[in-house]
Amino acid sequence: MLSEDPTYRVLVTGASGLAGGAVLEQCLKDPRISAVTAVGRRSLDVEHPKLTQVVHTDFADQSAIVSHYEELDAVYYCLGISQSDVRDEKRYREITYDYAMETAGRLKDRSPRAVIHFLSGAGTNANGRFMWARIKGETERDLSGMSLGGAVHYRPGLIVGHGSMKSRYMAERLLRPLEFLYRPFKGLSIRASEFGQAMIQATIDGLTDAILENRDLRALAERY
Repeated sequence: MLSEDPTYRVLVTGASGLAGGAVLEQCLKDPRISAVTAVGRRSLDVEHPKLTQVVHTDFADQSAIVSHYEELDAVYYCLGISQSDVRDEKRYREITYDYAMETAGRLKDRSPRAVIHFLSGAGTNANGRFMWARIKGETERDLSGMSLGGAVHYRPGLIVGHGSMKSRYMAERLLRPLEFLYRPFKGLSIRASEFGQAMIQATIDGLTDAILENRDLRALAERY
């Protein structure tokens, strides 16, 4: 359950990536987000009065940073890696499943009423034939069983965007005149900025138990 306060305290992982960076950017813009903690392996070239950066390299053991999980309303978990970059199933499971469960465990200890928002992917299936789909599906299932305030799973298709906040903004301005080409593929893709908006809107709406496909994310972003 979220705090009754009209503003929210959130933690973002994976903010150096496309999706996590877009989520962080939207959080910094939105006055309803009162405090943002970004946890990552390296510092970001971003400064903001409500941003706290935490550099941490070992996501398998987050005991050294547990104080940053205090009094949170939500964790936007965007840490991950493509299967094409990690062929070994054990390593992929460690990054995808183990790191997420470690985060959820720390969250449960320090902010048990918080909701974890997990970036999964289109085609996720715990009983699927593909290794990545199966492991992400198992992660969704076990995060939902953690007895937190909730677990919301995001299954976007292609996330459209580019690099840093500045370059992503410029790229989206250039793409805007081609909106008529983009519309037929709403079920398959989403802009990075829209993905960030969808995560925040899900928090504001009080979602605690949901699997959101790409069209659901577009609908949330349109209401944002």
